[in-house]
Amino acid sequence: MIEYDMGDEVSILGDVYSFGILLLEMFTGKRPTDGMLGDGISIHNFTAMAMPNHATDIVDASLLIEGEDADDIDDRYEKQVQEKPIKMRHNRGLLQGRKLEECLASVICNISKRADAYGYSCQKNEGKRMEHSSSTQVRLFKLFYGFILLCMGTAVLESATLPSSGTSLGNETDHMALLDFKKRISEDPFHIMSSWNDSIHFCSWAGVTCNRITKRVLTLELESQKLVGSIPPSIGNLTFLTAFNLRRNNFHGELPQELGRLQSLQHLNLSVNSFSGKIPTNISHCTQLRVLELYSNKLIGPIPDQLSSLLDLNILLFDKNNLTGTIPSWIGNFSSLCSLYIGGNNFQGSIPKELGRLTGLQAFSVAANNLSGMVPSSIYNISSISIFGVSQNQLHGELPPNVGVILPNLEQFHFGSNKFTGNVPASFSNASRLRYLNLPENDLTGTVPGESLGRLRSLVGLNFGANRLGTGKSGDLNFISFLANCTSLEGLALYDNQFRDELPSSISNLSTQLTSLTMEKNLIYGSIDRGIANLYGMGGEVSILGDVYSFGILLLEMFTRKRPTDGMFGDGLSIHNFTAMAIPDHAMDIVDPSLLIEGEDADANDDRYENEVQENPTTNRHDRGLVQGGKLDECLVSVMQIGLACSAISTGERMHMDFGMVGQISVLGDVYIVGILFLARKVHRKKDHSAFGDGISIHKFTARTMSDHVVDIADPALLYEGGDTDYDDRYRNDT
Repeated sequence: MIEYDMGDEVSILGDVYSFGILLLEMFTGKRPTDGMLGDGISIHNFTAMAMPNHATDIVDASLLIEGEDADDIDDRYEKQVQEKPIKMRHNRGLLQGRKLEECLASVICNISKRADAYGYSCQKNEGKRMEHSSSTQVRLFKLFYGFILLCMGTAVLESATLPSSGTSLGNETDHMALLDFKKRISEDPFHIMSSWNDSIHFCSWAGVTCNRITKRVLTLELESQKLVGSIPPSIGNLTFLTAFNLRRNNFHGELPQELGRLQSLQHLNLSVNSFSGKIPTNISHCTQLRVLELYSNKLIGPIPDQLSSLLDLNILLFDKNNLTGTIPSWIGNFSSLCSLYIGGNNFQGSIPKELGRLTGLQAFSVAANNLSGMVPSSIYNISSISIFGVSQNQLHGELPPNVGVILPNLEQFHFGSNKFTGNVPASFSNASRLRYLNLPENDLTGTVPGESLGRLRSLVGLNFGANRLGTGKSGDLNFISFLANCTSLEGLALYDNQFRDELPSSISNLSTQLTSLTMEKNLIYGSIDRGIANLYGMGGEVSILGDVYSFGILLLEMFTRKRPTDGMFGDGLSIHNFTAMAIPDHAMDIVDPSLLIEGEDADANDDRYENEVQENPTTNRHDRGLVQGGKLDECLVSVMQIGLACSAISTGERMHMDFGMVGQISVLGDVYIVGILFLARKVHRKKDHSAFGDGISIHKFTARTMSDHVVDIADPALLYEGGDTDYDDRYRNDT
């Protein structure tokens, strides 16, 4: 059916309704304003309850009168029927018996040619009349009942097939609004607007959907088209619009207040654009809105209180803007809300306890604001929540011990970067669908409930970094053995806590999907089990930042001849810190002395060094006769600076493997030197060794032995186990 009284169109259905009420008044002798009608009983309901079995009980008695004057009024009746056949009143002297039946038959004949279906034949011959049936009353009320249905069906059919002039006018209004929208598009890389021309009806334009009958625009869907432009005020003329989606484009400017004219709008998505200014208050007139998504824009100001009228909202996404003020408590009145994202703004104050009334809420995020106080207990009681995010605020308090019991549907729990205290609740195991448990950068204490967390078979990410977890005693890492049951685990962060323990061998049993494992800044000691190699490169994508860190530590080990597990390291001193304190002025004090060997041939090689520097400046060795004084110092400092940059504690500060971004190395020749130094150190061959010549360099010599014979060329000193105080003598003997 055509919508009743929508827009400026004249609705035929309104006339049908009035006609129906008139019929009921005429045949029942009652009016809608009569005292007996009220308290939920209308003339429509009153009639409907009586049809069809008790119709005679409610019909106007004057319609059924059979009196002495019936024959006397035949002539007068016949005359009035001919003059005004469809305006006969219920006067008992005029509408008698068969006269009434003939009158109604005449009315039906004038409205529909299908009156024969009711057992009557309409005759235009004035000299003939229909035979009066012996069951006049029964036929009369069958006629009454069918007559109403017939009139209603006919009227609806006509309203659907005969468009009004108002519809045509509305079509042109929509057409002009779309053309104005097109004018505001300044960039259209996919040529979406090329179809918006007069060669086809605007209902066939890309992104436009219309009502099949009225041809009024119902939806405008232009998501992810890389369009650049703004929204004109004339968008408010698309008064039948139910969905407006411009997500993931490059629209800018302020949102027009005229959006409030779209009172049929149910879905508004303007996310991931560059809209600025305040949220239009007139959106409050769009009371049919179910979805309101404005995230990832540049909107400012508070959430307007006028939006409290949007009581039918299911989804409200305002995150990643620059909104200010406090979180409105009236959001708690949106009883149908299932997703609320307002993070990434500048909201202050506390989280309103009224939000606990959102009993159907499934996703809740207020992360990355300036909120303070505690998370209201009423929100913890919303058992339907699956995504719970309050990270990066100033919230405090303890996590409820039964959090996993009262939130059994949890899938993501993000509470990092706050001031939460207390223990990690063991009840998280009850939330069997939990995938991400992120609690970093708080003040949590105690032990990790490993046995409980090991039951979370769907766990993908677990982040306990930067807390005060652990007892500082041996056995703090025993929980890792239970995490082997989390076969989907991809990331495990335990850095910067108080865990004191040997690195357990059970770490090699962790998920083969693991791509990130961070445990620095703890009190971990002992040897590294070879089984940890089982984790490398298994399953998902290998983390480049992890490789960079390992490469950095390897460089520092190689050039300082120290290991991270050496006894000198501990209590906050690591090989990274040890090197950083010496760079750049005291680099030579910590460098491996074997890199600075001075032999009997040092002086003899001075001239050769000078010549080689001129001929091939990037291929000189570390021998003091070849790389003299400042040249060596400069190279070693560069290498150790690379090691420091790669082994930074924060992954965001680590060097990227892109020579264009490496500030410490200014010439690719220096990189070559580093490579030659590395090979010379590890295979213990000089550049002019007898093995080289006839096109064989130390690079080719090493490359040819990779990887089956690498042990054959490695420096034997590297293969010894135990103390290395006498390694030089053993090396010479073995040679």
